[in-house]
Formats: sequence, structure tokens, C-alpha cells
Amino acid sequence: MEEIFCNRKYSIKVVLSIVIMISIVQSICAQEFEEKLRIPWNTKNGINTELFTSSNRGLLDFEMVNNNTVALLCDVEHKVKIFDISTDSMISEFYFNHGASSFSYDRVASLFYITDYDCIYVYCADGSFQNKIIINKDDQYIPPVVNTYAYNQNFEIQASNQFSYTIIKNGNILSKKDQITSRYEGWKLNDGTICNYTGRIIDGVVKVNLFIDNETKELIIKTGVNSIGIDPVGKIDNLLVLTETYVKGNEQYNFYQRLVLYSLNDNKIVLKQEIPRICYTYQKRNIKVFNNKIYQLITTPDNARLLEYNAYYSKTKGNIELKYPNDLNYDYHYNFHLMEDPKEKEDTSKSSKSGINTDIGSRQEVLNRAYRYVSIQWNATKDNFPLDDVTNKAEETDISTTSGYNGVIPYNVWVPDYVSTTETNKGMPYKWYGWTHYNCFNYFVRNGKITGDITSGNSESTNNNVIGTDC
Repeated sequence: MEEIFCNRKYSIKVVLSIVIMISIVQSICAQEFEEKLRIPWNTKNGINTELFTSSNRGLLDFEMVNNNTVALLCDVEHKVKIFDISTDSMISEFYFNHGASSFSYDRVASLFYITDYDCIYVYCADGSFQNKIIINKDDQYIPPVVNTYAYNQNFEIQASNQFSYTIIKNGNILSKKDQITSRYEGWKLNDGTICNYTGRIIDGVVKVNLFIDNETKELIIKTGVNSIGIDPVGKIDNLLVLTETYVKGNEQYNFYQRLVLYSLNDNKIVLKQEIPRICYTYQKRNIKVFNNKIYQLITTPDNARLLEYNAYYSKTKGNIELKYPNDLNYDYHYNFHLMEDPKEKEDTSKSSKSGINTDIGSRQEVLNRAYRYVSIQWNATKDNFPLDDVTNKAEETDISTTSGYNGVIPYNVWVPDYVSTTETNKGMPYKWYGWTHYNCFNYFVRNGKITGDITSGNSESTNNNVIGTDC
């Protein structure tokens, strides 16, 4: 009897040991995003948003100032707002009177860089304006700027031709010649590592080149058959941080994203985690790496939330399991919440004697909507032009010499020459990457939005000061 009792005690100890070991392993492998900051919309100490038919605007980009402070680029208010993470409170803000397409912070020089198409605006940490730099327009060096990198009193841009250029070196603005000769292929990650890749995914495989210590390391990353692109975001020790865009099943235009961690030591993916598809406002880039941590800014219908992830990986512990906060396990994207015309169903029913299919994807519905775009009538005033003296002929404007929309020129704008201030206009004007809905177009016209832009390739093609529709 005593032997049986001893065996039972031994069995219980073994079971308890196994349970404890499993708990320890799970606590090691299961890592989580931690919420660091929550900011409400449209409150005194929050961020203002503005609803557009293509997206909500309000929070375009963010930069970590230090471990306890984050700077937010608020594109509707034209402000940079700086928040203390530990207290969930705004500690300062400053206003800028120009457009914005990218945002960087030099922690050594304590300078903010706001890029607006072909201009770089430099601000001190206290918000005082320091300088304006016109980006070189040489044929080899063509805006728009798709990314920027500020570090140790240096500032670099990555242009649309996939080359990067040094604009400021050791605190000094380089000459046009020196900017061109500084060109290199690719761009720098958060730790200075130069990265480039073709972006082509063939049979679920993509090649990425990293230049580390003057040596090239080629990575063969297996994505998946449904993957349509990757974007290297940063580096944490020997982990490369990427985002992967992919589609599910036959949903060809319904994009999803994963957070991917690739071990440079083991040459394999150690994490593939689907990112919650919650995007209430349009953002330039919502995942960044700072001080060996991953930060993600998620905009929900109620607030903006800054998440922090202290990523680590050990070969002996196996692949990483990552969890997002439970209340973020749902989909919300502004693309699926566009303004609709309340009279749409009634109007379409009158267009056919026998009635039509009211499904939004039907042929007749598409034609009816197209007719509204070409038949809409509206009256323009000088407020709808970026020029002080309006003529009926399109004229390209210089950002440095015009006042324009509420004193703000979003970028070089070229209003179509058929837009008139003396006659009633018919049809929605063209805008590169425009998605303005016909149901609210006249409202925006009356509120002084710029009516159209035929300039192609603007980095700020989604700027909410310009309205119109693309082809």
C-alpha cells in the first residue's frame, strides 16, 4: 500500500512538473503586443479626423522621439502633436502651413523633417521653423519621395526610382552635384543597414539583399502563393522585420497583411502573424522599429492606439507566437465604409422600365454611377484654385509663391484648363488618384477645396485639399 502511495506521489510530481514546463514554454513562445497609448478622436486633447469618400484623414504618420514619447503627424489639423506615453497625455504641439507626405525625426539633432512632394521642411523639437529645402529635380533624381531617413545630423530620401540620396550630411545641406553623387540603390533600415530588393515574388519566393559591413547578404524568403509583395521595415539584432501583403483565396482585390520576422542567423521565417485589418484613417506607414522594439499605430473607429512589441528569438525555443490584444480581432477598413447616395436606389429604379438589378456590381449600376460623375454640375470660385489670380487656363503653381487653400499649398497643383469660374462646370474634374464621391463633391467645392489636379506622380496624390476622380 505504501509503495502504491509513493508511486502516486511520484506520478503527481511528474504531472505537475510537465504542467509547469509547458506553462514556462508557452510563456516564452507566446509573445504579445502591449498597448502603450490610446488617443481619442475629435476631442480637446485628441486628434481631429475628417471623413472623405476615399478614406478618413487625420493621422498620417508617427515617429518615436524616445522610449516614452511619440510624435504624431496630424494631416487634417496641420499639426505635429507630441504625447507622453506614460501619462497618455499631449505635452506639446506645433502647426505647419504646408502639405505632408512623409515624416522623420533625428534624435541626435532633435529635428523633425516633414517632406511635401519636392520640399523638405525642417523644424526644431520645440516646433520652431528652421529651414526649407527644395529637392533637386534633375532627370536622374525624380520625386516623389517614398521614404525618408533622419539620423546623426544626416537626412536621406528614397525616391520613386528606388535610389536613395543624401540631402543633409553632418548638419550641412549638400550641393546639387553632391546629392546626385551620393546616390545608392536601396534604402537604410533603422540600424543603418542598406536594404534593397526587386519586389518581384516568383513562385512564392522573393530575394532581398542586405548590405552589412560592406558585404552583400542575399536572403531567399519563402512567402506564399497568394503573396503579392513584401516591405522590409527594420532590423532587430539578427531579425529582419517585414510586412507581407497577400490575398485570401479568390479575393483578388481584398488585401491583408502579415507581420513577418526573418532570422538572419538561421535563414528562415520565425514569425508570420496576420495583422488586424483595422484602418480607420489613411496612414503612410503604421509599423516602425525603434530601440529593438516594434511599434504599430492602429486606428480604430474610436481611437488611435500605439502598440509595442519587444521581439526576441532563440533557436532553442523555436518559432515565435505573437498575439494582438483580443479587442482588435475584427476587420474595419475605410474602403468598406464609403459615403453612399441615399437616393441611389430610387434613381436607378427609374432608369429602366422593367427595373434593374440593384446589386452594386451589376452592369446597369456601374453605368448609372458613371453618369452621375459626368453629369454633376457645380460652380467654382477663386477659392477652388491654388492661385491668387484665377484664369481659365491651367497654370502650374509654385508652392513657395502662392497662398492657396487656407494659406496651404498641398504640393504643385495643376487644375484642369476646362474648370471655369465664370460658367457652370459639368462633370467631375480629373485628379491623379482621386476618389471623391459625387454625393459630397459640391459640399467640398463650397468649402474651398481645390477642384482637380492633372499633375501625375505627386507623392501627395491622396491629399485631402484636392478633390476629383481618377480615370
